[in-house]
Amino acid sequence: MKKIKTIFLGILLCTYANAQWVIQQVPTTHRLHDIYFADTSKGWVTGPDGIFHTTDGGNNWEIQYTNFAGALSGLSSTELWTTSMRDTLLHTTNGGVFWDIITINGFTDFDSTWSISTIYFFDTNIGWIQAKGWISGSLYNTRLLKTTDGGVTWEMHTEPWLSTDAYIQFFDSLYGYRTGSSIPFFRTTDGGETWDLVSWYGYMYTLSMQFMTKDIGWMSIDGPVLGTAVIKTKNGGEDWFGNITFECSDLSTYLSFVDTLTGWVVQWTCISPGTEIWHTSDGGTSWDLQFIYLPPFYFGPRQIFFVDSLHGWVVGEHGVILHTSNGGVVPVELISFTAEVLDDKIQLYWTTATETNNQGFEIQRQVGSRQPAVGNWDVIGFFPGFGTTTEPKSYSFVDKDIYSGSYKYRLKQIDFDGTFSHSEVIEVIVDFTPKELTLEQNFPNPFNSSTIIKYSLPEASDIRISVYDILGTEVEVLVNERKEAGNYKINFEAVDLPSGVYLYRIETKNITSSQFVTRKMVIIK
Repeated sequence: MKKIKTIFLGILLCTYANAQWVIQQVPTTHRLHDIYFADTSKGWVTGPDGIFHTTDGGNNWEIQYTNFAGALSGLSSTELWTTSMRDTLLHTTNGGVFWDIITINGFTDFDSTWSISTIYFFDTNIGWIQAKGWISGSLYNTRLLKTTDGGVTWEMHTEPWLSTDAYIQFFDSLYGYRTGSSIPFFRTTDGGETWDLVSWYGYMYTLSMQFMTKDIGWMSIDGPVLGTAVIKTKNGGEDWFGNITFECSDLSTYLSFVDTLTGWVVQWTCISPGTEIWHTSDGGTSWDLQFIYLPPFYFGPRQIFFVDSLHGWVVGEHGVILHTSNGGVVPVELISFTAEVLDDKIQLYWTTATETNNQGFEIQRQVGSRQPAVGNWDVIGFFPGFGTTTEPKSYSFVDKDIYSGSYKYRLKQIDFDGTFSHSEVIEVIVDFTPKELTLEQNFPNPFNSSTIIKYSLPEASDIRISVYDILGTEVEVLVNERKEAGNYKINFEAVDLPSGVYLYRIETKNITSSQFVTRKMVIIK
Protein backbone atom coordinates (compact mmCIF):
# COMPACT_ATOMS: atom_id res chain seq x y z
CA MET A 1 0.00 0.00 0.00
CA LYS A 2 1.31 3.44 -0.88
CA LYS A 3 2.15 5.53 2.17
CA ILE A 4 0.89 9.11 1.82
CA LYS A 5 2.46 10.59 4.95
CA THR A 6 3.22 9.72 8.54
CA ILE A 7 2.16 11.76 11.55
CA PHE A 8 3.84 11.15 14.92
CA LEU A 9 1.42 12.00 17.66
CA GLY A 10 3.26 11.61 20.93
CA ILE A 11 4.36 9.21 23.63
CA LEU A 12 2.47 8.54 26.85
CA LEU A 13 5.13 7.56 29.35
CA CYS A 14 3.81 5.39 32.17
CA THR A 15 0.65 7.40 32.71
CA TYR A 16 -1.57 4.39 33.30
CA ALA A 17 -0.16 2.01 35.88
CA ASN A 18 -1.05 0.05 39.03
CA ALA A 19 -4.23 0.67 41.04
CA GLN A 20 -6.85 3.36 40.48
CA TRP A 21 -9.82 4.38 42.68
CA VAL A 22 -10.57 2.06 45.61
CA ILE A 23 -13.30 2.11 48.25
CA GLN A 24 -12.52 3.00 51.85
CA GLN A 25 -15.07 2.92 54.66
CA VAL A 26 -15.37 5.22 57.67
CA PRO A 27 -17.07 3.52 60.69
CA THR A 28 -20.42 5.17 60.00
CA THR A 29 -23.30 4.68 57.57
CA HIS A 30 -24.24 8.36 57.46
CA ARG A 31 -23.24 11.04 55.00
CA LEU A 32 -19.75 12.51 55.18
CA HIS A 33 -19.65 16.29 54.81
CA ASP A 34 -16.06 17.35 54.30
CA ILE A 35 -12.46 16.08 54.12
CA TYR A 36 -8.95 17.40 54.72
CA PHE A 37 -5.56 15.69 54.43
CA ALA A 38 -2.38 17.31 55.72
CA ASP A 39 -0.21 14.82 53.83
CA THR A 40 -0.62 11.42 52.19
CA SER A 41 -1.18 9.71 55.58
CA LYS A 42 -2.93 12.05 58.03
CA GLY A 43 -6.50 13.02 57.26
CA TRP A 44 -9.88 13.94 58.75
CA VAL A 45 -13.51 13.61 57.64
CA THR A 46 -16.64 15.08 59.21
CA GLY A 47 -20.27 14.04 59.38
CA PRO A 48 -23.36 13.77 61.61
CA ASP A 49 -21.59 11.22 63.80
CA GLY A 50 -18.56 13.41 64.42
CA ILE A 51 -14.93 13.72 63.31
CA PHE A 52 -12.93 10.72 62.07
CA HIS A 53 -9.13 10.59 61.75
CA THR A 54 -6.69 8.38 59.83
CA THR A 55 -2.91 8.06 60.00
CA ASP A 56 -2.51 5.53 57.15
CA GLY A 57 -4.06 7.27 54.16
CA GLY A 58 -7.64 6.21 54.92
CA ASN A 59 -7.26 2.46 55.31
CA ASN A 60 -8.24 2.73 58.97
CA TRP A 61 -10.23 5.42 60.77
CA GLU A 62 -10.86 6.28 64.43
CA ILE A 63 -13.41 8.69 65.86
CA GLN A 64 -12.12 11.82 67.60
CA TYR A 65 -15.36 13.71 68.29
CA THR A 66 -18.82 12.22 68.72
CA ASN A 67 -21.20 15.00 67.75
CA PHE A 68 -22.20 16.81 64.58
CA ALA A 69 -19.30 18.23 62.52
CA GLY A 70 -19.58 20.00 59.17
CA ALA A 71 -17.20 22.15 57.12
CA LEU A 72 -13.45 21.69 57.66
CA SER A 73 -10.60 24.17 57.39
CA GLY A 74 -7.18 22.59 57.86
CA LEU A 75 -3.96 24.51 58.37
CA SER A 76 -1.52 21.67 59.13
CA SER A 77 -1.30 18.17 60.57
CA THR A 78 -1.93 19.66 64.03
CA GLU A 79 -4.25 22.66 63.62
CA LEU A 80 -7.76 22.33 62.19
CA TRP A 81 -11.13 24.07 62.46
CA THR A 82 -14.59 22.69 61.80
CA THR A 83 -18.18 23.83 62.21
CA SER A 84 -20.58 22.04 64.53
CA MET A 85 -24.15 22.38 65.84
CA ARG A 86 -25.86 25.79 65.87
CA ASP A 87 -23.38 28.54 66.76
CA THR A 88 -20.46 26.25 67.64
CA LEU A 89 -16.99 25.83 66.18
CA LEU A 90 -14.42 23.15 66.97
CA HIS A 91 -10.67 23.83 67.05
CA THR A 92 -7.64 21.61 67.62
CA THR A 93 -3.94 22.39 67.82
CA ASN A 94 -2.78 18.82 68.47
CA GLY A 95 -4.16 16.93 65.49
CA GLY A 96 -7.53 16.18 67.09
CA VAL A 97 -6.37 14.62 70.34
CA PHE A 98 -8.45 17.34 71.95
CA TRP A 99 -11.03 19.63 70.33
CA ASP A 100 -11.87 23.01 71.89
CA ILE A 101 -15.55 23.99 71.64
CA ILE A 102 -15.99 27.66 70.74
CA THR A 103 -19.43 29.27 70.96
CA ILE A 104 -20.13 32.45 69.05
CA ASN A 105 -22.53 34.46 71.21
CA GLY A 106 -24.90 37.27 70.37
CA PHE A 107 -27.25 35.71 67.82
CA THR A 108 -30.62 34.17 68.63
CA ASP A 109 -31.95 33.35 65.17
CA PHE A 110 -29.65 30.49 64.19
CA ASP A 111 -30.96 27.39 62.47
CA SER A 112 -31.31 24.65 65.07
CA THR A 113 -29.19 22.17 63.12
CA TRP A 114 -26.39 23.75 61.15
CA SER A 115 -26.10 27.50 61.36
CA ILE A 116 -22.46 28.04 60.41
CA SER A 117 -22.17 26.62 56.93
CA THR A 118 -18.70 27.82 55.92
CA ILE A 119 -15.35 28.18 57.64
CA TYR A 120 -12.05 29.32 56.18
CA PHE A 121 -8.84 30.09 58.07
CA PHE A 122 -5.96 31.75 56.24
CA ASP A 123 -3.58 31.27 59.15
CA THR A 124 -3.67 30.67 62.91
CA ASN A 125 -5.19 34.09 63.62
CA ILE A 126 -7.21 35.18 60.59
CA GLY A 127 -10.39 33.29 59.77
CA TRP A 128 -13.87 33.67 58.30
CA ILE A 129 -17.24 31.99 58.82
CA GLN A 130 -20.57 32.24 57.04
CA ALA A 131 -23.51 32.18 59.47
CA LYS A 132 -27.12 31.86 58.38
CA GLY A 133 -30.34 32.78 60.19
CA TRP A 134 -34.04 33.21 59.50
CA ILE A 135 -35.64 36.35 58.10
CA SER A 136 -39.14 34.98 57.71
CA GLY A 137 -40.56 31.73 56.50
CA SER A 138 -37.84 29.78 54.73
CA LEU A 139 -35.71 32.74 53.55
CA TYR A 140 -32.11 32.83 54.72
CA ASN A 141 -30.18 35.86 55.87
CA THR A 142 -26.41 35.48 56.00
CA ARG A 143 -23.76 37.07 58.15
CA LEU A 144 -20.09 37.08 57.30
CA LEU A 145 -17.90 37.04 60.42
CA LYS A 146 -14.14 37.57 60.68
CA THR A 147 -11.62 36.91 63.43
CA THR A 148 -8.08 38.23 63.71
CA ASP A 149 -7.23 36.62 67.05
CA GLY A 150 -7.73 32.92 66.38
CA GLY A 151 -11.46 32.83 67.10
CA VAL A 152 -11.48 34.65 70.44
CA THR A 153 -13.51 37.54 69.03
CA TRP A 154 -15.51 37.92 65.83
CA GLU A 155 -16.53 40.96 63.79
CA MET A 156 -19.87 40.75 61.96
CA HIS A 157 -20.56 41.87 58.39
CA THR A 158 -24.28 41.88 57.49
CA GLU A 159 -24.88 40.53 54.01
CA PRO A 160 -27.66 41.69 51.65
CA TRP A 161 -27.74 38.37 49.74
CA LEU A 162 -30.06 35.49 50.53
CA SER A 163 -27.82 32.46 50.84
CA THR A 164 -27.13 29.18 52.58
CA ASP A 165 -23.44 28.60 51.80
CA ALA A 166 -20.36 30.57 50.85
CA TYR A 167 -16.91 29.76 49.49
CA ILE A 168 -13.98 31.86 50.65
CA GLN A 169 -10.32 31.84 49.65
CA PHE A 170 -7.47 34.25 50.47
CA PHE A 171 -4.00 34.48 48.95
CA ASP A 172 -2.65 36.69 51.70
CA SER A 173 -4.11 38.64 54.62
CA LEU A 174 -5.64 41.22 52.28
CA TYR A 175 -6.46 39.66 48.87
CA GLY A 176 -9.31 37.16 48.65
CA TYR A 177 -12.44 35.93 46.88
CA ARG A 178 -15.93 35.00 48.01
CA THR A 179 -19.00 33.55 46.34
CA GLY A 180 -21.74 31.06 47.21
CA SER A 181 -25.34 30.00 46.88
CA SER A 182 -27.12 32.89 45.16
CA ILE A 183 -24.12 35.11 45.95
CA PRO A 184 -22.26 37.00 43.19
CA PHE A 185 -18.51 36.68 42.86
CA PHE A 186 -16.80 39.20 45.16
CA ARG A 187 -13.18 40.24 45.55
CA THR A 188 -11.46 42.07 48.41
CA THR A 189 -8.08 43.74 48.54
CA ASP A 190 -8.28 45.05 52.12
CA GLY A 191 -8.78 41.89 54.13
CA GLY A 192 -12.55 41.84 53.75
CA GLU A 193 -13.30 45.32 55.03
CA THR A 194 -14.87 46.00 51.63
CA TRP A 195 -15.92 43.58 48.90
CA ASP A 196 -16.19 44.51 45.23
CA LEU A 197 -18.75 42.74 43.06
CA VAL A 198 -16.69 41.33 40.18
CA SER A 199 -19.20 39.22 38.25
CA TRP A 200 -22.71 37.89 38.52
CA TYR A 201 -24.28 35.41 36.11
CA GLY A 202 -27.40 34.56 38.06
CA TYR A 203 -26.50 30.99 38.95
CA MET A 204 -28.56 29.62 41.80
CA TYR A 205 -25.76 27.65 43.46
CA THR A 206 -22.00 27.71 43.55
CA LEU A 207 -20.96 24.22 44.61
CA SER A 208 -17.20 24.69 44.96
CA MET A 209 -14.49 27.22 44.15
CA GLN A 210 -10.71 27.04 43.89
CA PHE A 211 -8.09 29.51 42.70
CA MET A 212 -4.50 28.44 42.00
CA THR A 213 -3.29 32.00 41.33
CA LYS A 214 -4.91 35.42 41.76
CA ASP A 215 -6.02 35.19 38.13
CA ILE A 216 -6.67 31.50 37.38
CA GLY A 217 -9.53 29.73 39.13
CA TRP A 218 -12.50 27.41 38.72
CA MET A 219 -16.01 27.07 40.08
CA SER A 220 -18.57 24.31 39.84
CA ILE A 221 -22.00 25.84 39.55
CA ASP A 222 -25.65 24.90 39.13
CA GLY A 223 -26.85 26.52 35.94
CA PRO A 224 -30.24 27.91 34.97
CA VAL A 225 -31.37 24.49 33.72
CA LEU A 226 -31.17 21.01 35.21
CA GLY A 227 -27.48 20.23 35.43
CA THR A 228 -24.18 21.67 36.55
CA ALA A 229 -21.01 22.99 34.95
CA VAL A 230 -17.38 23.75 35.70
CA ILE A 231 -16.37 27.26 34.66
CA LYS A 232 -12.92 28.87 34.56
CA THR A 233 -11.53 32.38 34.80
CA LYS A 234 -8.13 33.67 33.70
CA ASN A 235 -8.53 37.24 34.96
CA GLY A 236 -9.52 36.97 38.59
CA GLY A 237 -13.21 36.31 38.07
CA GLU A 238 -14.08 39.16 35.74
CA ASP A 239 -14.83 36.74 32.89
CA TRP A 240 -15.81 33.08 33.08
CA PHE A 241 -16.08 30.45 30.36
CA GLY A 242 -17.31 26.87 30.41
CA ASN A 243 -14.97 23.91 30.82
CA ILE A 244 -17.38 20.98 31.06
CA THR A 245 -21.11 20.54 31.64
CA PHE A 246 -23.18 17.75 33.17
CA GLU A 247 -26.86 16.94 32.89
CA CYS A 248 -28.93 15.97 35.92
CA SER A 249 -26.13 16.03 38.46
CA ASP A 250 -28.28 16.61 41.56
CA LEU A 251 -26.16 19.57 42.74
CA SER A 252 -23.29 17.19 43.50
CA THR A 253 -20.38 18.51 41.47
CA TYR A 254 -17.11 19.35 43.23
CA LEU A 255 -13.59 20.07 42.01
CA SER A 256 -9.99 19.86 43.21
CA PHE A 257 -6.89 21.22 41.45
CA VAL A 258 -3.26 20.73 42.47
CA ASP A 259 -1.81 23.24 39.98
CA THR A 260 -2.97 25.36 37.04
CA LEU A 261 -3.12 22.31 34.74
CA THR A 262 -4.03 19.25 36.80
CA GLY A 263 -7.44 18.80 38.36
CA TRP A 264 -10.39 16.51 39.00
CA VAL A 265 -14.16 16.90 39.09
CA VAL A 266 -16.49 14.48 40.86
CA GLN A 267 -20.20 14.50 40.14
CA TRP A 268 -23.25 12.33 40.57
CA THR A 269 -25.47 11.90 37.54
CA CYS A 270 -28.92 10.36 37.36
CA ILE A 271 -28.28 9.47 33.71
CA SER A 272 -25.73 6.73 34.46
CA PRO A 273 -26.66 6.71 37.35
CA GLY A 274 -23.45 6.80 39.28
CA THR A 275 -20.59 8.88 40.61
CA GLU A 276 -18.24 10.00 37.85
CA ILE A 277 -14.70 11.32 38.29
CA TRP A 278 -13.28 13.45 35.47
CA HIS A 279 -9.64 14.47 35.06
CA THR A 280 -7.84 17.23 33.18
CA SER A 281 -4.14 17.71 32.59
CA ASP A 282 -4.39 20.87 30.48
CA GLY A 283 -6.21 23.29 32.77
CA GLY A 284 -9.68 22.17 31.73
CA THR A 285 -9.30 22.50 27.97
CA SER A 286 -10.16 18.81 27.74
CA TRP A 287 -11.56 16.37 30.29
CA ASP A 288 -11.33 12.56 30.43
CA LEU A 289 -13.85 10.39 32.24
CA GLN A 290 -11.49 8.61 34.57
CA PHE A 291 -13.76 6.51 36.78
CA ILE A 292 -17.43 5.70 37.35
CA TYR A 293 -18.78 4.21 40.58
CA LEU A 294 -21.98 2.19 40.18
CA PRO A 295 -22.87 0.98 43.67
CA PRO A 296 -26.03 -0.92 44.61
CA PHE A 297 -27.14 2.20 46.48
CA TYR A 298 -27.07 5.95 45.94
CA PHE A 299 -23.66 7.53 46.48
CA GLY A 300 -23.82 11.31 46.29
CA PRO A 301 -20.36 12.92 46.48
CA ARG A 302 -19.97 15.81 48.91
CA GLN A 303 -16.33 16.79 48.47
CA ILE A 304 -13.12 15.89 46.66
CA PHE A 305 -9.64 16.60 48.00
CA PHE A 306 -6.19 16.01 46.47
CA VAL A 307 -3.08 16.53 48.56
CA ASP A 308 -0.81 16.15 45.49
CA SER A 309 -1.05 14.92 41.89
CA LEU A 310 -1.35 11.28 42.99
CA HIS A 311 -3.23 11.08 46.30
CA GLY A 312 -6.90 12.03 46.39
CA TRP A 313 -10.15 11.22 48.18
CA VAL A 314 -13.89 11.65 47.53
CA VAL A 315 -16.41 11.58 50.41
CA GLY A 316 -20.16 11.14 50.19
CA GLU A 317 -23.07 9.03 51.35
CA HIS A 318 -23.05 6.01 53.70
CA GLY A 319 -19.57 6.67 55.08
CA VAL A 320 -18.04 5.64 51.75
CA ILE A 321 -14.74 7.17 50.60
CA LEU A 322 -13.18 6.74 47.15
CA HIS A 323 -9.38 6.93 47.19
CA THR A 324 -6.57 6.92 44.64
CA SER A 325 -2.84 6.81 45.23
CA ASN A 326 -1.79 7.28 41.60
CA GLY A 327 -3.99 10.07 40.29
CA GLY A 328 -6.84 7.73 39.40
CA VAL A 329 -5.21 5.97 36.46
CA VAL A 330 -6.25 2.55 35.19
CA PRO A 331 -4.28 -0.68 35.77
CA VAL A 332 -2.70 -0.64 32.32
CA GLU A 333 0.67 0.94 31.60
CA LEU A 334 0.21 2.58 28.22
CA ILE A 335 3.60 3.77 26.96
CA SER A 336 2.80 4.97 23.44
CA PHE A 337 -0.15 5.98 21.27
CA THR A 338 0.63 7.09 17.69
CA ALA A 339 -0.92 7.17 14.22
CA GLU A 340 0.03 7.36 10.57
CA VAL A 341 -1.96 8.17 7.45
CA LEU A 342 -1.96 5.59 4.64
CA ASP A 343 -3.85 6.34 1.43
CA ASP A 344 -7.45 6.87 2.63
CA LYS A 345 -6.87 5.24 6.03
CA ILE A 346 -5.50 6.20 9.43
CA GLN A 347 -3.68 3.45 11.30
CA LEU A 348 -3.46 3.71 15.10
CA TYR A 349 -0.70 2.05 17.10
CA TRP A 350 -0.42 1.68 20.87
CA THR A 351 1.84 -0.27 23.18
CA THR A 352 1.48 -1.38 26.80
CA ALA A 353 4.34 -2.28 29.13
CA THR A 354 2.15 -4.29 31.55
CA GLU A 355 -1.54 -5.14 31.84
CA THR A 356 -3.72 -6.14 34.77
CA ASN A 357 -7.26 -7.49 34.32
CA ASN A 358 -7.44 -5.86 30.89
CA GLN A 359 -10.53 -6.87 28.90
CA GLY A 360 -9.61 -4.63 25.99
CA PHE A 361 -9.64 -1.25 24.31
CA GLU A 362 -12.59 0.56 22.80
CA ILE A 363 -11.41 2.89 20.04
CA GLN A 364 -13.24 6.22 20.03
CA ARG A 365 -13.16 9.03 17.48
CA GLN A 366 -14.27 12.63 17.00
CA VAL A 367 -14.47 14.09 13.50
CA GLY A 368 -14.20 17.74 12.48
CA SER A 369 -14.50 20.70 14.83
CA ARG A 370 -16.59 19.07 17.56
CA GLN A 371 -15.25 19.94 20.98
CA PRO A 372 -14.18 17.21 23.44
CA ALA A 373 -17.25 17.57 25.65
CA VAL A 374 -19.44 14.96 27.24
CA GLY A 375 -21.03 12.37 24.98
CA ASN A 376 -19.79 13.21 21.46
CA TRP A 377 -17.25 10.41 20.94
CA ASP A 378 -18.07 7.77 18.32
CA VAL A 379 -17.11 4.15 19.00
CA ILE A 380 -15.40 2.80 15.85
CA GLY A 381 -13.99 -0.49 17.11
CA PHE A 382 -12.86 -2.76 19.95
CA PHE A 383 -9.59 -4.63 20.39
CA PRO A 384 -9.28 -7.41 23.03
CA GLY A 385 -6.58 -7.07 25.67
CA PHE A 386 -4.25 -9.71 27.10
CA GLY A 387 -5.82 -9.87 30.57
CA THR A 388 -2.89 -9.83 32.99
CA THR A 389 0.65 -9.79 31.64
CA THR A 390 4.02 -8.31 32.53
CA GLU A 391 5.25 -8.49 28.93
CA PRO A 392 5.00 -5.56 26.48
CA LYS A 393 2.09 -5.85 24.03
CA SER A 394 1.49 -3.99 20.77
CA TYR A 395 -1.84 -3.14 19.12
CA SER A 396 -2.98 -1.54 15.89
CA PHE A 397 -6.29 -0.50 14.40
CA VAL A 398 -7.20 0.83 10.93
CA ASP A 399 -9.80 3.57 10.53
CA LYS A 400 -11.00 3.33 6.92
CA ASP A 401 -12.63 5.75 4.47
CA ILE A 402 -10.88 8.84 5.76
CA TYR A 403 -11.19 12.19 4.01
CA SER A 404 -9.44 15.52 4.47
CA GLY A 405 -10.10 17.02 7.89
CA SER A 406 -9.36 16.79 11.60
CA TYR A 407 -9.68 13.53 13.56
CA LYS A 408 -9.31 13.02 17.31
CA TYR A 409 -8.78 9.56 18.82
CA ARG A 410 -8.69 8.12 22.32
CA LEU A 411 -8.69 4.65 23.85
CA LYS A 412 -11.21 3.49 26.45
CA GLN A 413 -9.44 0.78 28.41
CA ILE A 414 -11.95 -1.59 30.06
CA ASP A 415 -11.29 -4.08 32.87
CA PHE A 416 -13.15 -7.38 33.20
CA ASP A 417 -15.04 -5.94 36.19
CA GLY A 418 -16.35 -3.07 34.07
CA THR A 419 -13.99 -0.41 35.41
CA PHE A 420 -12.69 1.81 32.65
CA SER A 421 -10.60 4.88 31.89
CA HIS A 422 -9.60 6.91 28.86
CA SER A 423 -6.20 7.57 27.36
CA GLU A 424 -4.99 11.00 26.37
CA VAL A 425 -6.50 12.40 23.17
CA ILE A 426 -4.37 12.48 20.01
CA GLU A 427 -5.25 14.47 16.89
CA VAL A 428 -4.59 13.78 13.22
CA ILE A 429 -4.85 16.51 10.59
CA VAL A 430 -5.41 14.92 7.18
CA ASP A 431 -4.89 16.82 3.93
CA PHE A 432 -5.63 14.69 0.89
CA THR A 433 -5.68 17.61 -1.56
CA PRO A 434 -3.94 16.23 -4.69
CA LYS A 435 -0.81 17.93 -5.97
CA GLU A 436 -1.39 16.95 -9.62
CA LEU A 437 -3.97 15.47 -11.97
CA THR A 438 -4.00 11.68 -11.64
CA LEU A 439 -5.98 8.84 -13.18
CA GLU A 440 -5.33 5.53 -11.41
CA GLN A 441 -5.41 2.09 -12.98
CA ASN A 442 -8.89 0.63 -12.70
CA PHE A 443 -9.43 -2.25 -10.33
CA PRO A 444 -10.04 -5.04 -10.90
CA ASN A 445 -8.39 -5.29 -14.29
CA PRO A 446 -9.16 -7.35 -16.31
CA PHE A 447 -12.79 -7.38 -15.18
CA ASN A 448 -16.07 -8.93 -16.17
CA SER A 449 -18.71 -6.23 -15.99
CA SER A 450 -17.82 -3.83 -13.14
CA THR A 451 -14.63 -1.99 -12.12
CA ILE A 452 -13.57 1.01 -9.98
CA ILE A 453 -11.82 4.02 -11.48
CA LYS A 454 -10.16 6.57 -9.15
CA TYR A 455 -8.92 10.04 -10.09
CA SER A 456 -7.64 13.20 -8.36
CA LEU A 457 -7.95 16.90 -9.15
CA PRO A 458 -5.52 19.44 -7.65
CA GLU A 459 -8.00 22.28 -8.27
CA ALA A 460 -11.58 22.81 -9.37
CA SER A 461 -12.02 21.94 -13.04
CA ASP A 462 -14.43 21.06 -15.82
CA ILE A 463 -13.63 17.42 -16.56
CA ARG A 464 -14.67 14.68 -18.95
CA ILE A 465 -13.93 10.99 -18.46
CA SER A 466 -14.65 8.84 -21.50
CA VAL A 467 -14.15 5.21 -22.56
CA TYR A 468 -12.91 4.38 -26.08
CA ASP A 469 -12.59 1.13 -28.00
CA ILE A 470 -9.30 0.09 -29.55
CA LEU A 471 -10.16 2.01 -32.77
CA GLY A 472 -10.58 5.26 -30.84
CA THR A 473 -14.37 5.41 -30.96
CA GLU A 474 -15.95 6.90 -27.83
CA VAL A 475 -18.31 4.24 -26.37
CA GLU A 476 -19.13 5.67 -22.92
CA VAL A 477 -19.00 9.00 -21.08
CA LEU A 478 -18.52 8.44 -17.35
CA VAL A 479 -18.16 12.04 -16.12
CA ASN A 480 -18.85 15.34 -17.84
CA GLU A 481 -19.17 18.15 -15.28
CA ARG A 482 -17.29 20.57 -13.06
CA LYS A 483 -15.62 19.08 -9.99
CA GLU A 484 -13.95 20.64 -6.97
CA ALA A 485 -10.38 19.71 -6.01
CA GLY A 486 -10.21 16.32 -4.33
CA ASN A 487 -10.10 12.58 -4.73
CA TYR A 488 -12.90 10.72 -6.50
CA LYS A 489 -13.89 7.25 -7.57
CA ILE A 490 -16.55 5.98 -9.94
CA ASN A 491 -18.02 2.55 -10.54
CA PHE A 492 -17.96 1.67 -14.26
CA GLU A 493 -20.61 -0.88 -15.31
CA ALA A 494 -19.65 -2.35 -18.70
CA VAL A 495 -22.61 -4.68 -19.12
CA ASP A 496 -23.28 -3.61 -22.72
CA LEU A 497 -19.70 -3.75 -23.96
CA PRO A 498 -18.15 -6.88 -25.48
CA SER A 499 -14.87 -8.39 -24.38
CA GLY A 500 -11.78 -6.57 -25.56
CA VAL A 501 -9.20 -3.88 -24.88
CA TYR A 502 -10.47 -0.35 -24.13
CA LEU A 503 -8.96 3.00 -23.27
CA TYR A 504 -10.28 5.43 -20.66
CA ARG A 505 -9.22 9.05 -20.51
CA ILE A 506 -9.64 12.10 -18.25
CA GLU A 507 -9.57 15.55 -19.84
CA THR A 508 -9.54 18.94 -18.07
CA LYS A 509 -9.90 22.47 -19.36
CA ASN A 510 -8.07 24.58 -16.78
CA ILE A 511 -5.17 22.56 -15.41
CA THR A 512 -2.12 23.67 -17.37
CA SER A 513 0.30 21.13 -15.96
CA SER A 514 -1.56 18.15 -17.41
CA GLN A 515 -4.44 18.37 -19.86
CA PHE A 516 -5.30 14.68 -20.06
CA VAL A 517 -4.31 11.22 -18.86
CA THR A 518 -5.13 7.94 -20.63
CA ARG A 519 -5.04 4.35 -19.35
CA LYS A 520 -5.94 0.90 -20.69
CA MET A 521 -8.51 -1.58 -19.37
CA VAL A 522 -9.50 -5.12 -20.41
CA ILE A 523 -13.03 -6.57 -20.37
CA ILE A 524 -13.33 -10.36 -20.26
CA LYS A 525 -16.76 -11.99 -20.40
